[in-house]
Parts: sequence; C-alpha cells; structure tokens
Amino acid sequence: QRGEPALLLCHWTGVYWNGQELGFRIFQEVVRRLHARFDHLLWMKPADLARYWAARELTRIESREQSLLLSAPFACPDFTLRWTAPSPQAPRLRVGSQATTLREVDRPLHLVSGTWCRHPEGLLACLDLPKGPSTLEWATA
Repeated sequence: QRGEPALLLCHWTGVYWNGQELGFRIFQEVVRRLHARFDHLLWMKPADLARYWAARELTRIESREQSLLLSAPFACPDFTLRWTAPSPQAPRLRVGSQATTLREVDRPLHLVSGTWCRHPEGLLACLDLPKGPSTLEWATA
C-alpha cells in the first residue's frame, strides 16, 4: 500500500511438498489476492530486483539546471527516477549522440520504460538505464 517493494520467497521443497503442491496452491491464492487488491504489480526475479537496487545505490546522479547526468556501472532496465523541474517539456535520454524523447503518461501506474509523468513530489521517468554515461535532459516551457 505504501508503494514499496514486497518480496515473496518460496523454497522449492515447500512449494512441491511431498508431491502434493500444497505450497504452490497457497502461492497461487496469494497471487490471486494481490491482483484483486492492486493494479500496479511488477513481478521480478530475484536477480532483476538485485540489479535494480544495486543500480539505485551505485549510479552516480549529478543534477544540472536542465538535466541529470547519470553514470551507471551497469545497465538496468526499467530504471525509475524522480526529480523536480519547472513545467518541463518531454524529457530526453541522451546516450552519446543519440537522444530518445520519453512519452508522457497520465499517472505513475502507467510508467513503463521510455515514459514519464508529473507527480505531486516532482517528475517521474522510467527508462532503460545504459551502462556508462548518459543524460536525462529537458527544456522548460
């Protein structure tokens, strides 16, 4: 409910307990209930989650007047950033000489890679973070 990650961990022996799959049926019910309550779940494997949190901790972000300079030790898909900027036009991700304009969506739950939205606490963008230097840049209206 707070929008924070939640982890479900199942041990193989518990899922397929003595061939009865009791743990698997319990897991299916938990998944059903989660989907009935929340419409914004993002399922990730433990390796994907570890990559995301490591990128979150290790990527150097330097704020400039109309850009964020990013320096990532490795690539990370679906990387999400929040920052403040006055009335921006669509942000662009620049990697070397290539620039890709992000598409605006109406709310955070619709964020997927290559999109951005306005949020009460600032702006949100979701992008495939490349390894090495890149820039998230925007122009103000």
